[in-house]
Amino acid sequence: MKVDKKGNNTDKAIINNNIGQIISKYRNEKGLTQAQLAEIIHVSNKTISKWERGTSRPDLEVLRDIAKALDINVQIFLDGTIPKKKFNFRKQFIRCIKFIWNNIIKILILIFFIYLVLYFKANFNTIIVYDIKSDNKTILVKSGIFMQSKVQNVLFLHGIQLYNVDYEPVETKVILYTIFNGDKVILYESDELTESIMVEELYGYDEIFTERTIKALKKNLYLVIENVDEDNKKHKYENKLSLEKSFANINLLYLKHKKSINDEWNINNFNEIKLLNNGFVYNKKSNYFEKETKEIFLQFDLKNKILTISLENQNKVYKINYQYNFVTYIYSNENKINNYYKYYFKSQRLDCYKGKCDDFLEQSEYALSVLKSIK
Repeated sequence: MKVDKKGNNTDKAIINNNIGQIISKYRNEKGLTQAQLAEIIHVSNKTISKWERGTSRPDLEVLRDIAKALDINVQIFLDGTIPKKKFNFRKQFIRCIKFIWNNIIKILILIFFIYLVLYFKANFNTIIVYDIKSDNKTILVKSGIFMQSKVQNVLFLHGIQLYNVDYEPVETKVILYTIFNGDKVILYESDELTESIMVEELYGYDEIFTERTIKALKKNLYLVIENVDEDNKKHKYENKLSLEKSFANINLLYLKHKKSINDEWNINNFNEIKLLNNGFVYNKKSNYFEKETKEIFLQFDLKNKILTISLENQNKVYKINYQYNFVTYIYSNENKINNYYKYYFKSQRLDCYKGKCDDFLEQSEYALSVLKSIK
């Protein structure tokens, strides 16, 4: 064995710069301090410190003792390289299980919190209301509203009139449409000009107003009236409507229902004979039964089981859907929607879209009384 002046081993087989690092690595993995390792191999802890710092090196005999104490092969010291730690799947799996078990309460709380966040995001019924405005002097639209929600979308126009027309139309066509990627998307079409237009999804979300349609109509919404006069001359009028956001529902609490209008409410079996006996007249163009007095205008849609009540002097419109048991109420003033809500009189649920809606019981009772009066 060759030694230097300080007594360190200089054999080429074991001379390398990594012995100290190897000793330190496996000592720490073994969970031993320098003093504990020194006691096992019968040297001082200062000697261990020198080896690990690289200021001196142990001889071959001592390396065997070190390898034995650290449960490693002495060849590791002779190779002079620190082997990469192999991935022990079983050991890591057991460690993962222990971590989960020791932190099970924290993990469950975290999972529950994430679930609440995702549930809230997916189910919170945010309602956005847009006022529909018109500057056209030929096609007058007094007021309008578009209500967007995750449950149902509704578009309503009121006070539609055609001005500055000096002829009597013999044919009329009304179209409400938007444009998406150059394609026309028709939202409403009728062969008669009525004072009000309501486009409503009766069967659920995305029935009429798809995501792309809603995006388009916020930018491009058109009301077109096409007439044919007595001389068979065609006239076309177009009104571009604009939408302006007026309300967004961010409340987490909903109104409590004070009482039920009538838990014993029974749907009447309405038919043509009953309506005719109550003074209604059938309109072939609209396919509705209509009745008009000085104060009230009634429009009955037997097919969809909807009664529309218009109080022109009071700017109020009611829609009773007695198939799905709800009353829609809209009150407008000075060309602006002030109150808009829907009340489900069977389930006693109120969906307030605009305004305080404090009078929902009174207004709904009035609408139902009109329907009940048709005997």
